[in-house]
Amino acid sequence: MSLENYREQTETIHDAERIEEWKQSVTRQVVYLLKGKKGLEEMTWSAAESYFKEKIAPAVLQKVRRVIIPSATARQLDDEWINEKIRR
Repeated sequence: MSLENYREQTETIHDAERIEEWKQSVTRQVVYLLKGKKGLEEMTWSAAESYFKEKIAPAVLQKVRRVIIPSATARQLDDEWINEKIRR
């Protein structure tokens, strides 16, 4: 494509309303759905995370007395209590 053809196809707009319309037309929205559940509402990241913590995590997580994890993973943990125990 020549520079002249490119300039013919390009339009510069300074109208804030039209710019907002363009932004809305090219915006991607990520939504989350439960697998295998039809007819449920779409969820945002925070809603999906809350659902997971309340409904799914309690059924699959369990308390243990001892855990072995790689040191690289241990260094990435955000939990201060665990980090303190690792340092000892």
